[in-house]
Amino acid sequence: MNYFLWRYTWRWIRVELFTQRHLIARFNRKTRQVYVNRPDYAGGIVTLPWEAVIPAINPEDPDFMGIGGFLLLAFMSEHTGAGYDEVLMLGRPMHGNDELVGFWEFIRRYMEEGPQAVPKPKRLLPLSPTPIEPIRATLRFMSGFWRNGGKIAAVVTGTLLSPLILLHALCHWISLLLCWAPRWPKEIQEAGQPGKPIPKLTTAEGFGPVIGAHLRANTLKERIDTPMPERKGWRPAARPQDYGDV
Repeated sequence: MNYFLWRYTWRWIRVELFTQRHLIARFNRKTRQVYVNRPDYAGGIVTLPWEAVIPAINPEDPDFMGIGGFLLLAFMSEHTGAGYDEVLMLGRPMHGNDELVGFWEFIRRYMEEGPQAVPKPKRLLPLSPTPIEPIRATLRFMSGFWRNGGKIAAVVTGTLLSPLILLHALCHWISLLLCWAPRWPKEIQEAGQPGKPIPKLTTAEGFGPVIGAHLRANTLKERIDTPMPERKGWRPAARPQDYGDV
């Protein structure tokens, strides 16, 4: 049983256990690059050009449109020249579209204007997992009820589901304890410092000739099947250099 368990279910188990605790991104305004840190089996560390980023948001959307969503940043091959598309999901699930837009604007102003253009964060997430974060993550699904006036429904639902909420939070915390904190290679840690080399941008071939060929073929097929102007799911947001203040 142990053999079949690890042989045929490991690919799903390692998504939650014995892997990186977080998928993180690093924005370097000196090199004008974005670095993404994923486990090796999920693509590894990639380097993307900041000028190619497209935020999948629309400031004119009503606030409820962004409830429970993540900030999506797209790096399309037409702009990066990488031969494949990259999509990042950043941060926690947001409480609304205004929060999504504000998160993107924080990143944009930091990269375009500098750290003096953004407010200092009120608090930072702890590097080591604590029981509080899993509880917050478990309760987050009821935040929509609470924010939209359904406080009584949220309290009743939370009370009825409290045993399951505690069990889920406990399992979530255990999974975090069984994972390890991601680390950046020295080249990326030193990127932008005087005399240090600028990391090379990632291309499809950086994943090896076989995977690279498949990435380029899939991207080409996707463009043929669904041309860029007609592709669904992306908001009509511009690239950073064309994106005004909000």
